[in-house]
Amino acid sequence: MKAKLLFQVLINLLVCSFLILFSFRETGLDYKAYMMEFYDPINNSVSSEFGYKILIKIINPFVDFWFLLLICNIIFYLSHRKIINNLYNPLQIFVFFIYFINLSVFLILGSPRRLVANSIVVYIIYNEFSKGANNKNYFLAIIASLFHTSAVVIVPIIYFLRHRISQWFSISIIFKLILGGVISFLMLHFTGILNLIFIKIDYYLIHSLKEQEYLSEVPSVMLGFVKRFVSLFLVWLAIRRWDNNQFVLKLGTVEVILYTVLGYFNPVLAVVATYLSICYLLPFTMPEFRKCNNSTKTILMLSVWIYFVPTIIGLIRMFGNMYV
Repeated sequence: MKAKLLFQVLINLLVCSFLILFSFRETGLDYKAYMMEFYDPINNSVSSEFGYKILIKIINPFVDFWFLLLICNIIFYLSHRKIINNLYNPLQIFVFFIYFINLSVFLILGSPRRLVANSIVVYIIYNEFSKGANNKNYFLAIIASLFHTSAVVIVPIIYFLRHRISQWFSISIIFKLILGGVISFLMLHFTGILNLIFIKIDYYLIHSLKEQEYLSEVPSVMLGFVKRFVSLFLVWLAIRRWDNNQFVLKLGTVEVILYTVLGYFNPVLAVVATYLSICYLLPFTMPEFRKCNNSTKTILMLSVWIYFVPTIIGLIRMFGNMYV
Protein backbone atom coordinates (compact mmCIF):
# COMPACT_ATOMS: atom_id res chain seq x y z
CA MET A 1 0.00 0.00 0.00
CA LYS A 2 2.84 2.40 0.85
CA ALA A 3 4.60 1.59 -2.43
CA LYS A 4 1.37 2.23 -4.35
CA LEU A 5 0.87 5.58 -2.60
CA LEU A 6 4.49 6.57 -3.24
CA PHE A 7 4.08 5.65 -6.90
CA GLN A 8 1.00 7.87 -7.22
CA VAL A 9 2.70 10.80 -5.47
CA LEU A 10 5.71 10.53 -7.79
CA ILE A 11 3.65 10.37 -11.00
CA ASN A 12 1.53 13.34 -9.88
CA LEU A 13 4.65 15.36 -9.06
CA LEU A 14 6.25 14.43 -12.38
CA VAL A 15 3.22 15.47 -14.44
CA CYS A 16 2.83 18.72 -12.48
CA SER A 17 6.53 19.49 -12.92
CA PHE A 18 6.30 19.11 -16.70
CA LEU A 19 3.14 21.23 -16.87
CA ILE A 20 4.71 24.02 -14.81
CA LEU A 21 7.85 23.89 -16.97
CA PHE A 22 5.74 24.01 -20.16
CA SER A 23 4.03 27.17 -18.89
CA PHE A 24 7.32 29.07 -19.15
CA ARG A 25 8.48 27.66 -22.49
CA GLU A 26 7.97 30.00 -25.43
CA THR A 27 7.36 27.17 -27.88
CA GLY A 28 4.53 25.38 -29.66
CA LEU A 29 2.60 25.37 -32.92
CA ASP A 30 0.30 28.26 -31.98
CA TYR A 31 2.30 29.87 -29.19
CA LYS A 32 3.09 33.13 -30.99
CA ALA A 33 -0.48 33.67 -32.25
CA TYR A 34 -2.02 33.14 -28.80
CA MET A 35 0.62 35.25 -27.09
CA MET A 36 0.01 38.17 -29.45
CA GLU A 37 -3.73 37.83 -28.94
CA PHE A 38 -3.29 37.84 -25.17
CA TYR A 39 -1.38 41.14 -25.17
CA ASP A 40 -3.44 42.82 -27.91
CA PRO A 41 -6.75 40.93 -28.36
CA ILE A 42 -8.27 43.62 -30.58
CA ASN A 43 -5.60 43.74 -33.30
CA ASN A 44 -4.39 40.14 -33.04
CA SER A 45 -7.59 38.18 -32.43
CA VAL A 46 -7.47 34.49 -33.38
CA SER A 47 -10.29 33.38 -31.08
CA SER A 48 -14.00 34.04 -31.13
CA GLU A 49 -15.17 31.82 -28.27
CA PHE A 50 -16.84 33.70 -25.42
CA GLY A 51 -15.32 31.69 -22.56
CA TYR A 52 -11.73 32.12 -23.70
CA LYS A 53 -12.16 35.83 -24.41
CA ILE A 54 -13.64 36.39 -20.93
CA LEU A 55 -10.72 34.50 -19.35
CA ILE A 56 -8.23 36.73 -21.18
CA LYS A 57 -10.13 39.87 -20.26
CA ILE A 58 -10.17 38.95 -16.55
CA ILE A 59 -6.50 38.10 -16.11
CA ASN A 60 -4.83 40.24 -18.81
CA PRO A 61 -4.45 43.42 -16.67
CA PHE A 62 -2.69 41.55 -13.87
CA VAL A 63 -0.47 38.81 -15.28
CA ASP A 64 1.67 37.78 -18.25
CA PHE A 65 0.91 35.14 -20.87
CA TRP A 66 2.76 32.42 -18.97
CA PHE A 67 0.15 32.64 -16.20
CA LEU A 68 -2.65 31.92 -18.70
CA LEU A 69 -0.73 28.85 -19.85
CA LEU A 70 -0.27 27.80 -16.22
CA ILE A 71 -4.02 28.07 -15.56
CA CYS A 72 -4.80 25.97 -18.63
CA ASN A 73 -2.16 23.39 -17.70
CA ILE A 74 -3.61 23.14 -14.18
CA ILE A 75 -7.03 22.49 -15.74
CA PHE A 76 -5.41 19.73 -17.81
CA TYR A 77 -3.91 18.18 -14.68
CA LEU A 78 -7.18 18.32 -12.72
CA SER A 79 -9.11 16.73 -15.59
CA HIS A 80 -6.62 13.84 -15.72
CA ARG A 81 -6.01 13.44 -11.99
CA LYS A 82 -8.41 10.51 -11.53
CA ILE A 83 -6.81 8.74 -14.48
CA ILE A 84 -3.31 9.35 -13.13
CA ASN A 85 -4.32 7.95 -9.75
CA ASN A 86 -5.37 4.71 -11.46
CA LEU A 87 -1.84 4.07 -12.72
CA TYR A 88 -0.01 1.57 -10.54
CA ASN A 89 2.90 0.15 -12.53
CA PRO A 90 5.65 1.33 -14.91
CA LEU A 91 3.88 0.09 -18.07
CA GLN A 92 0.72 2.09 -17.28
CA ILE A 93 2.80 5.19 -16.60
CA PHE A 94 4.81 4.69 -19.78
CA VAL A 95 1.58 4.55 -21.80
CA PHE A 96 0.25 7.65 -20.07
CA PHE A 97 3.39 9.57 -21.01
CA ILE A 98 3.06 8.52 -24.65
CA TYR A 99 -0.46 9.96 -24.51
CA PHE A 100 0.88 13.00 -22.64
CA ILE A 101 3.62 13.65 -25.23
CA ASN A 102 1.04 13.38 -28.02
CA LEU A 103 -1.13 16.03 -26.37
CA SER A 104 1.95 18.13 -25.61
CA VAL A 105 2.95 18.50 -29.26
CA PHE A 106 -0.70 19.05 -30.19
CA LEU A 107 -2.05 21.20 -27.36
CA ILE A 108 -0.09 21.72 -24.15
CA LEU A 109 2.78 23.63 -25.73
CA GLY A 110 1.18 26.93 -26.61
CA SER A 111 -2.48 26.19 -27.44
CA PRO A 112 -4.37 27.20 -24.28
CA ARG A 113 -7.85 27.50 -25.80
CA ARG A 114 -7.86 24.02 -27.31
CA LEU A 115 -6.19 22.58 -24.21
CA VAL A 116 -9.03 23.73 -21.92
CA ALA A 117 -11.67 22.33 -24.28
CA ASN A 118 -9.81 19.02 -24.59
CA SER A 119 -9.35 18.77 -20.82
CA ILE A 120 -13.07 19.23 -20.16
CA VAL A 121 -13.96 16.66 -22.83
CA VAL A 122 -11.55 14.12 -21.29
CA TYR A 123 -13.10 14.76 -17.87
CA ILE A 124 -16.56 14.12 -19.35
CA ILE A 125 -15.49 10.91 -21.09
CA TYR A 126 -13.75 9.47 -18.03
CA ASN A 127 -16.73 10.31 -15.81
CA GLU A 128 -19.08 8.56 -18.24
CA PHE A 129 -16.68 5.60 -18.36
CA SER A 130 -16.03 5.22 -14.63
CA LYS A 131 -19.26 6.49 -13.04
CA GLY A 132 -21.91 6.05 -15.72
CA ALA A 133 -24.36 8.48 -17.25
CA ASN A 134 -24.69 11.90 -15.65
CA ASN A 135 -26.58 14.68 -17.41
CA LYS A 136 -24.31 17.35 -15.92
CA ASN A 137 -21.82 16.21 -18.55
CA TYR A 138 -23.98 17.84 -21.24
CA PHE A 139 -23.58 21.13 -19.38
CA LEU A 140 -19.82 20.62 -19.16
CA ALA A 141 -19.75 19.98 -22.91
CA ILE A 142 -21.33 23.39 -23.50
CA ILE A 143 -18.69 24.94 -21.20
CA ALA A 144 -15.97 23.25 -23.27
CA SER A 145 -17.45 24.68 -26.48
CA LEU A 146 -17.08 28.18 -24.99
CA PHE A 147 -13.33 27.65 -25.24
CA HIS A 148 -13.25 25.82 -28.57
CA THR A 149 -16.37 25.48 -30.69
CA SER A 150 -15.38 22.04 -31.97
CA ALA A 151 -15.92 20.59 -28.46
CA VAL A 152 -19.68 20.69 -29.09
CA VAL A 153 -19.17 17.43 -31.00
CA ILE A 154 -19.03 15.60 -27.65
CA VAL A 155 -22.76 16.27 -27.03
CA PRO A 156 -24.11 13.69 -29.52
CA ILE A 157 -21.19 11.39 -28.72
CA ILE A 158 -22.22 11.25 -25.04
CA TYR A 159 -25.73 10.24 -26.14
CA PHE A 160 -24.45 7.48 -28.44
CA LEU A 161 -22.09 6.09 -25.80
CA ARG A 162 -24.99 5.58 -23.39
CA HIS A 163 -26.79 3.17 -25.73
CA ARG A 164 -25.86 -0.17 -27.23
CA ILE A 165 -25.16 -0.18 -30.95
CA SER A 166 -28.29 -2.28 -31.53
CA GLN A 167 -30.35 0.46 -29.82
CA TRP A 168 -29.01 3.22 -32.06
CA PHE A 169 -31.44 2.19 -34.80
CA SER A 170 -34.57 1.68 -32.66
CA ILE A 171 -37.67 3.79 -33.33
CA SER A 172 -37.47 5.54 -29.94
CA ILE A 173 -33.80 6.45 -30.39
CA ILE A 174 -34.41 7.74 -33.92
CA PHE A 175 -37.35 9.83 -32.65
CA LYS A 176 -35.24 11.24 -29.80
CA LEU A 177 -32.42 12.01 -32.22
CA ILE A 178 -34.75 13.88 -34.57
CA LEU A 179 -36.37 15.77 -31.68
CA GLY A 180 -32.99 16.51 -30.10
CA GLY A 181 -31.60 17.58 -33.46
CA VAL A 182 -34.44 20.04 -34.05
CA ILE A 183 -34.18 21.50 -30.53
CA SER A 184 -30.38 21.73 -30.79
CA PHE A 185 -30.60 23.39 -34.19
CA LEU A 186 -33.01 26.00 -32.88
CA MET A 187 -30.89 26.65 -29.78
CA LEU A 188 -27.67 26.89 -31.77
CA HIS A 189 -29.34 29.12 -34.34
CA PHE A 190 -30.87 31.61 -31.92
CA THR A 191 -27.78 31.77 -29.70
CA GLY A 192 -25.53 32.39 -32.71
CA ILE A 193 -23.42 29.29 -32.05
CA LEU A 194 -24.50 27.67 -35.32
CA ASN A 195 -23.27 30.65 -37.28
CA LEU A 196 -20.01 30.53 -35.31
CA ILE A 197 -19.57 26.84 -36.20
CA PHE A 198 -19.91 27.58 -39.93
CA ILE A 199 -17.51 30.53 -39.59
CA LYS A 200 -15.02 28.22 -37.89
CA ILE A 201 -15.34 25.58 -40.62
CA ASP A 202 -14.78 28.24 -43.31
CA TYR A 203 -11.78 29.54 -41.34
CA TYR A 204 -10.11 26.14 -41.11
CA LEU A 205 -10.79 25.37 -44.76
CA ILE A 206 -9.20 28.69 -45.77
CA HIS A 207 -6.42 28.19 -43.21
CA SER A 208 -5.64 24.76 -44.67
CA LEU A 209 -5.32 26.22 -48.16
CA LYS A 210 -2.67 28.58 -46.81
CA GLU A 211 -0.82 25.67 -45.23
CA GLN A 212 -0.47 23.43 -48.28
CA GLU A 213 3.30 23.41 -47.78
CA TYR A 214 3.07 21.25 -44.68
CA LEU A 215 -0.23 19.55 -45.51
CA SER A 216 1.48 17.92 -48.46
CA GLU A 217 3.67 16.11 -45.88
CA VAL A 218 0.72 14.92 -43.81
CA PRO A 219 -0.13 11.22 -44.35
CA SER A 220 -3.32 10.59 -46.29
CA VAL A 221 -6.63 10.14 -44.51
CA MET A 222 -6.65 6.55 -45.76
CA LEU A 223 -3.37 5.84 -43.93
CA GLY A 224 -4.80 7.52 -40.84
CA PHE A 225 -7.89 5.34 -41.13
CA VAL A 226 -5.82 2.16 -41.48
CA LYS A 227 -3.72 3.13 -38.44
CA ARG A 228 -6.87 3.67 -36.37
CA PHE A 229 -8.56 0.52 -37.62
CA VAL A 230 -5.55 -1.63 -36.71
CA SER A 231 -5.21 0.03 -33.29
CA LEU A 232 -8.90 -0.41 -32.51
CA PHE A 233 -8.84 -4.04 -33.68
CA LEU A 234 -5.96 -4.74 -31.28
CA VAL A 235 -7.89 -3.11 -28.43
CA TRP A 236 -10.93 -5.26 -29.27
CA LEU A 237 -8.72 -8.37 -29.36
CA ALA A 238 -7.37 -7.58 -25.88
CA ILE A 239 -10.49 -6.41 -23.99
CA ARG A 240 -13.39 -8.13 -25.78
CA ARG A 241 -14.22 -10.16 -22.65
CA TRP A 242 -13.62 -7.36 -20.11
CA ASP A 243 -16.39 -5.53 -18.29
CA ASN A 244 -17.21 -2.11 -19.75
CA ASN A 245 -15.42 -3.01 -22.99
CA GLN A 246 -18.40 -1.71 -25.00
CA PHE A 247 -17.76 1.86 -23.89
CA VAL A 248 -14.12 1.80 -25.01
CA LEU A 249 -14.89 0.09 -28.33
CA LYS A 250 -17.79 2.42 -29.15
CA LEU A 251 -15.64 5.44 -28.30
CA GLY A 252 -12.89 4.11 -30.55
CA THR A 253 -15.38 3.46 -33.36
CA VAL A 254 -16.71 7.01 -33.12
CA GLU A 255 -13.13 8.32 -33.17
CA VAL A 256 -12.38 6.42 -36.40
CA ILE A 257 -15.62 7.65 -38.05
CA LEU A 258 -15.09 11.25 -36.89
CA TYR A 259 -11.51 11.29 -38.17
CA THR A 260 -12.42 9.72 -41.53
CA VAL A 261 -15.46 11.89 -42.24
CA LEU A 262 -13.81 15.18 -41.26
CA GLY A 263 -10.54 14.18 -42.88
CA TYR A 264 -12.38 13.52 -46.14
CA PHE A 265 -13.27 17.22 -46.26
CA ASN A 266 -9.93 18.45 -44.94
CA PRO A 267 -7.03 17.13 -42.81
CA VAL A 268 -7.16 20.23 -40.59
CA LEU A 269 -10.73 19.40 -39.53
CA ALA A 270 -9.71 15.81 -38.70
CA VAL A 271 -7.77 16.94 -35.61
CA VAL A 272 -11.14 17.20 -33.85
CA ALA A 273 -10.83 13.43 -33.39
CA THR A 274 -7.99 14.17 -30.92
CA TYR A 275 -10.69 14.73 -28.28
CA LEU A 276 -11.35 10.99 -28.28
CA SER A 277 -7.75 9.71 -28.25
CA ILE A 278 -8.25 8.99 -24.55
CA CYS A 279 -9.99 5.75 -25.59
CA TYR A 280 -6.57 4.09 -26.08
CA LEU A 281 -5.57 4.95 -22.52
CA LEU A 282 -8.78 3.72 -20.85
CA PRO A 283 -8.00 -0.05 -21.04
CA PHE A 284 -4.90 0.56 -18.91
CA THR A 285 -7.09 1.98 -16.13
CA MET A 286 -9.50 -0.99 -16.07
CA PRO A 287 -9.31 -3.52 -13.18
CA GLU A 288 -8.80 -6.42 -15.61
CA PHE A 289 -5.53 -4.91 -16.82
CA ARG A 290 -3.79 -5.72 -13.55
CA LYS A 291 -4.81 -9.38 -13.84
CA CYS A 292 -4.28 -9.96 -17.56
CA ASN A 293 -1.37 -11.93 -19.01
CA ASN A 294 1.67 -10.49 -20.77
CA SER A 295 0.28 -11.29 -24.22
CA THR A 296 -2.76 -9.08 -23.61
CA LYS A 297 -0.58 -6.30 -22.23
CA THR A 298 1.66 -6.54 -25.28
CA ILE A 299 -1.35 -6.27 -27.63
CA LEU A 300 -2.62 -3.18 -25.80
CA MET A 301 0.85 -1.65 -25.80
CA LEU A 302 1.10 -2.25 -29.54
CA SER A 303 -2.26 -0.52 -30.12
CA VAL A 304 -1.02 2.57 -28.26
CA TRP A 305 2.27 2.54 -30.15
CA ILE A 306 0.57 2.31 -33.56
CA TYR A 307 -1.96 5.03 -32.71
CA PHE A 308 0.23 7.66 -31.03
CA VAL A 309 3.88 7.29 -32.02
CA PRO A 310 3.61 7.95 -35.81
CA THR A 311 1.70 11.17 -35.05
CA ILE A 312 4.28 12.31 -32.49
CA ILE A 313 7.19 11.59 -34.84
CA GLY A 314 5.39 13.24 -37.78
CA LEU A 315 4.64 16.45 -35.87
CA ILE A 316 8.15 16.72 -34.50
CA ARG A 317 9.60 16.05 -37.96
CA MET A 318 7.48 18.79 -39.56
CA PHE A 319 7.48 21.35 -36.73
CA GLY A 320 10.49 20.39 -34.61
CA ASN A 321 11.94 23.90 -34.69
CA MET A 322 8.77 25.22 -33.01
CA TYR A 323 9.22 22.99 -29.96
CA VAL A 324 12.80 23.97 -29.06
